[in-house]
Amino acid sequence: MTDLMDAPCALRKAIVRIEDRQTAASASPGPASLGHAPIDAAIGGGLARGRLHELFAATPEDGGSAAGFAAMLARLAAPGDAPLVWLRQQDAERQGGQLHAPGLAEIGIDPARLLLILLPDPVALLRAAADVVRCTELGAAVIELWRNPRALDLTASRRLALAAEASGVTTLLLRVEAEPAPSAAQTRWSI
Repeated sequence: MTDLMDAPCALRKAIVRIEDRQTAASASPGPASLGHAPIDAAIGGGLARGRLHELFAATPEDGGSAAGFAAMLARLAAPGDAPLVWLRQQDAERQGGQLHAPGLAEIGIDPARLLLILLPDPVALLRAAADVVRCTELGAAVIELWRNPRALDLTASRRLALAAEASGVTTLLLRVEAEPAPSAAQTRWSI
């Protein structure tokens, strides 16, 4: 009989723990200052944390610069030493090169804090991204896609935006060799 009486109490405690985590995630800190007052002012005080932001390399040759900019934004947006996740298509590794640990360290990211995940195609990448962005323990996530995959539509970007808002994870959608299309991103950048 005691086990039957304890079950509702245990369930109630588990629900409270989950709600506490969700409340903490939704109370994300204020915007991350980019260190440039006019840009900060133009985007509402800085880069909004816990939101989806889209970054475009202006040309394919600008992919490295765009990746560096994404890394810098991830570092600014991630609180303290929170882990960072970078999801890339395998094509990005082949065509754009690998991330450079000493370069990441120079902009302030400890490479040991970064989890790099290579995925074979856009569909697998977006599925993994949807799961990763829901993880409240992360500081930021970079999702690197090449070209204009059919799987990345308004619905997919809305799914990522809602997950980022619910978890508090700043999500950066890095696009190389891509044309802007309708998106749920809060900001869009051309690098």
